[in-house]
Amino acid sequence: MTEMKYLLLSALFSTALFCADSATTKKAVFGCKTGEVKAFERILDSIRHLTSYYDKNGQKYDVVLIAQSECVKFMLDNTDGTEYAKVEIPMDVELKLEKLKGKVRYEQCAVTLDRKGIPVSKIRKNVVVIPSATVSTVDYQLAGYAFIY
Repeated sequence: MTEMKYLLLSALFSTALFCADSATTKKAVFGCKTGEVKAFERILDSIRHLTSYYDKNGQKYDVVLIAQSECVKFMLDNTDGTEYAKVEIPMDVELKLEKLKGKVRYEQCAVTLDRKGIPVSKIRKNVVVIPSATVSTVDYQLAGYAFIY
């Protein structure tokens, strides 16, 4: 009888662990410093693969992309008056950004904006400006986010 109790308890404990793991929100933060289109597209593709996998498997997730340095050009809604005024973002990138709406949160480093003299009003509406990419990355990691660069 005692063995049966342990077997039952073990089965219940294993089931509880499995359920807890599948209900856990998967958390990832992607860092972006590049201004190279192909490199940025690879980051967006990685995010799309990750979110598609989680969607397909019914898993909850929270994915963040933190932009800093030259990656700011992809976060701009209006490039007039910036060093990126003559830079055109390819339609492929725009489409990838559009497809990820609601699946990823975008954050832009305020230090980069200050250094480049870009006002917050030039940033896309769905991008949150954060004080520091470095501080936010550390905070996300301490909160259990996987850091992917």
